[in-house]
This record gives sequence, structure tokens and C-alpha cells, in this order.
Amino acid sequence: MNVLAVLPDTNAPNQINVIRPLTWLHERGEIAFTLTLENTVTPAQVISADVIAAARNVEPIYRPVFDLAHERGISVIYVLDDWLLGVPEDDESTHYYGTEKRRAQCEWMLRTAARVRVHSPHLRELVRPYTDSITLTTAAVDWSLIPPKLPELGERTEIVYATGRLHDRLIAPILPVIRRILADYPGRARMHFLGFHPPELRGAPEVVFGGDTADYAAFMRAFTSAGYAIGLAPMRRDDFHLAKTNTKFRDYAAAGAVGIYTDCALYAGSVQHDVTGLLVDDTLEAWYGAIAGLIEDRARLERIRRAARAYAEAHYTMEAFAVSWLADLKAAVRPNVDRRAPQIERWWFTQPETPVSAGLRTWYRRAVPAKMRVGLRDVRMALRRLRRRRG
Repeated sequence: MNVLAVLPDTNAPNQINVIRPLTWLHERGEIAFTLTLENTVTPAQVISADVIAAARNVEPIYRPVFDLAHERGISVIYVLDDWLLGVPEDDESTHYYGTEKRRAQCEWMLRTAARVRVHSPHLRELVRPYTDSITLTTAAVDWSLIPPKLPELGERTEIVYATGRLHDRLIAPILPVIRRILADYPGRARMHFLGFHPPELRGAPEVVFGGDTADYAAFMRAFTSAGYAIGLAPMRRDDFHLAKTNTKFRDYAAAGAVGIYTDCALYAGSVQHDVTGLLVDDTLEAWYGAIAGLIEDRARLERIRRAARAYAEAHYTMEAFAVSWLADLKAAVRPNVDRRAPQIERWWFTQPETPVSAGLRTWYRRAVPAKMRVGLRDVRMALRRLRRRRG
């Protein structure tokens, strides 16, 4: 079975949800897997596939890629790990996903896909108006990237908040708690922000910034070896946030950090309070008490971190995740696919762009506001269209 992944990028969600499980199946001879991006895929690649995997594809200029697949009888499996049709106005990604044309493309992908894969019961219900072909599955931890033993903890309690968002609003409500913890436990606690660097705490003692999350494999190796004791996971309770996956729980458990999570449906299925993590109400006192309690009681912290790791090792295996993928792939394969040679060698809009380093991309995201980045992208695509018409 030839499986072609056509993705917008190779960011962490696409690594976790698509690339790594399909690579796992490829390495074991279950499928022949090829990865390409929207801006490099060719018609020949599309018609040679038995199934196409897509994820977060919302750019309408690439619709002919999927039109060709549907015309030739090739199924598309669409992976959705965020409610892209409900991005809040205060989230920077709303400038991209909130445009009418990209919303329409996302809805079209949902309606035309042979199957939509989601990782949250809440997201499954949001997707139901568009399709009944939904697979609810549990994503995996790539244990090949994780040290086999939990890192030992130092005398100082290392607290971490990790995110791929460079402008994060989830952590903002509990920044006063972090300040208070560091003031009340001088020399006993240190805060690490990975990805997002809140301006309010820059220059504060016992606050460390770092952790470029662009290289997923390198990030996970470093993250799970660092010896973090506590991981923070505040969450909102709107549709967009409750439709997310429990990535924080999987990552913190793999790293041996006791996660402190907002008590909400997103984490209720994996976090057993005081067993595999702590569930807290949305009050500053609740957050302070949870963090301080773990700092004060090292035996409790050790008990929970080891239980969380054991739970993650049992429930988030790549094998189980890949088996779920394989079942969907086999069910999606159609007979009598039209393999006639394509009329064109390459689409006008799939011209490879100049590779940009992960560090430069991170700098660009930090330096240029999201609305401006989206505008520049739209101008670039408009210029391509103009050159095509003139050519």
C-alpha cells in the first residue's frame, strides 16, 4: 500500500500525529510511505498513491492536489488535532485560520475526506456535522526518543511550562502564582519557560528561558532528560481548547514531571488526581497550593511522577497508534484507481521555496506579528498568480 502524506509543514503536531506513526509502519513493511509538502507535491506523486494523508491543510490554492486525488478515486484521510473552525479572536493563529477562504477549505476537507482522525471526544462532536467517518484515537509517545529511565531530580524543584506558541495566553492567569512560588521558595524552585517567554518575567531571578521546539526529535530528547519535577498545564474551557489533545500529559509523564492541570474534560480521561497528576480549579490559591504541596512533599512528587510515567508507557505506545492508522488506511483503499499519466508535470503553485533554518523561522515568528506574516504570505501567493498569468 502506497501512502503519501501531503502536509503544510513538519511541525510537532504533524510529527506526532502523522509522520512518526506512518514511518513506524513503513519501517516494518506494512506500508510504503512517502512524505511531501503542499508546495512540493507533484501530480505524479498523487496518482501513484493508494491513500493520501493530510493534516491541518486549509490553504485553498492547494485544493487541486486533493481534487486530483478525488477525481482518480484516491482516498484522503484528514487529521485534525485542533478545532480550526473555532480559533478564538485573541489567539494569534486566528489571523490565518480565521479567514473566510481558509475556513471554507477546512470545511471542504472535512466533508470530502474518506475519514477524519481526531484525538479528543470533544473535537469528534464538533466534527460530526461535517462527516460521520470519524476515528477517535489516542496519539502516542515516541519512546525511541525518551531515556529508558526517569532522570533523577536535583535538590531544587525544576518547574516547566512548554509550548509551541510564541505568544501564549494560557499561562498568563497564573504568572502571579509563579512569582509568589519563586519568592516563597528562594533557592528551592526554578521556573523554565520553553517556547514562550512571558515579558513579565524576563530578568526575574530563578526564571530560565529556552527550548526551541522547532526540531521535535531534538526537543523531546532534551525535554525528557532535563530532570523537570513539575509541569504546568493551565487550560481554558471553550470549544477550541477542549478540542485539543492531552499532549501536555503525555510529554510531562514521559519526562517524569508531575503535571498540574486545569480540572477540565481535556485531561479528565488521562489524569487521575493525586495518582498520575494533579487537577486544580481556576483559582490562584488552588494553583499555588498544588505547586507548593509538591515542593514540600518530595515523596508524594516521586510517587506521582513514577505512576504517570508507568501510565504513559502502557497507554501511549507507538504500536497501538500505528495499528489504528493501519486500520484506517486499509479501510480507505479503493479499487479501480485511475492511474493514467497526469497532464502536467507540476502545478504552478507547488514551486519549492528556499529552505529556511528552524532558528530563522523562530526569529521571524517572534519579530513579525501574526497578522503581518499572514498578509505577507498572501501577497507572495498573489504575486505567483500574477506571474503565472503573465507567463
